[in-house]
Amino acid sequence: MDHMDNYLREKPRNTVLVNSNPVIDHILSTKLRELFYDYIPVWRSYWDYNIGVVKPEDVYRVTLKVYMINPDKNDRMVPATSLSLSQ
Repeated sequence: MDHMDNYLREKPRNTVLVNSNPVIDHILSTKLRELFYDYIPVWRSYWDYNIGVVKPEDVYRVTLKVYMINPDKNDRMVPATSLSLSQ
C-alpha cells in the first residue's frame, strides 16, 4: 500500500485514471473523483462474469477513446492495473 500512498500524495489532478480493478474502487471509493481529473471505472460496464475480469481489449478500447477525448491529458493516462495495492 506504500506505493499507492506515495502516488496519491502527488495529487494527480491532471491525470485520467482508467480503472479495470473493482478493488481500487473498494479501497478509495469517493476519493477517486476528488483525486483525479477524470475517473473511468471500466470494470462497471465491461466486467466479464464468465472469466472474472475485464478483458484487455475492452480496457484498451476504452483507454483509446479517453485518450482521443482528452488530448491535453494524454501524457498523464494511468491504467489502474499499474498501481500496486500490495507491498
